[in-house]
Amino acid sequence: MPITLPLISLLLSLLMTIFINTALAQDSKQDIAAKKNIKIELSTQQASNILLLTKNMQRQGQFTQHKYFKVLKKPFVSKGTFSINQQDFIWQTLKPAKSAIIFEQGMLYIEEAGVKKPMPHALGFSSIIRLLIAGDFNELTDEFSFFTANVAQCITLLPKDSDVSKVINSLTLCGAGQVDKITLLDAQHNKTDIMLSYTRQSSKNSAEDVAHSE
Repeated sequence: MPITLPLISLLLSLLMTIFINTALAQDSKQDIAAKKNIKIELSTQQASNILLLTKNMQRQGQFTQHKYFKVLKKPFVSKGTFSINQQDFIWQTLKPAKSAIIFEQGMLYIEEAGVKKPMPHALGFSSIIRLLIAGDFNELTDEFSFFTANVAQCITLLPKDSDVSKVINSLTLCGAGQVDKITLLDAQHNKTDIMLSYTRQSSKNSAEDVAHSE
C-alpha cells in the first residue's frame, strides 16, 4: 500500500493520541492515589516542602500531649515546654506533675523531684523526637521512610528499623512552616497527639533557661 499524505496524517494523529493519553495517565497517578488513600514515598526534601519547613525554624515553645489508651475513656493530658538546639534537648512536663527529659553533652537524663538519672536505653527515641521537631529529616532516613498522608500539609513516617518498629507503628507530622502536630501510633495501636506552639528564642537564653522558665 503506498504511503499517502492522508495516511501519514492518520498515523501522526494516532501517535499523538497515544502520547497525550500516556502523559495524562502519568499526571493523574498522584490524584488517583490520593483518592484511594494510597501513600506515595517521598524524599526528605519533598517531605520538608509539604510542611513548608525552612532553615529559620523556631526551636522552643510549649506542648500539649493527649495520650489515648484503649482501656481509658478519656485521654491522659500533659503539658509543658520544650527547647532544642544542635547540642541540647529539653522536654519538660509541667502538668499534671513536673518532670523533664534532658539531652546534654551526648547523654540522656530524666529529672524527677529535682534528681537527674541517666537513661541510656532511651537515647535513640529521644533523638527521634528532637529531629522531628527540628525538621532534620535527613538524619532519620536510617530509621524511617517518608510518605504522603491523607491530610493536606501532613506526612507519614513508617519505621524501617526493626528496633524502632517494635515501639512505633507510624508517625504523622503536620504543619505549615513548623512541625505543629505529631501523631504517634505505637506498636499496641495506642495513639498520642502532641500539639506544639512556638515562641521566639532569645539569644540570651540557654535551652535549660527556657525549659525552666515556667
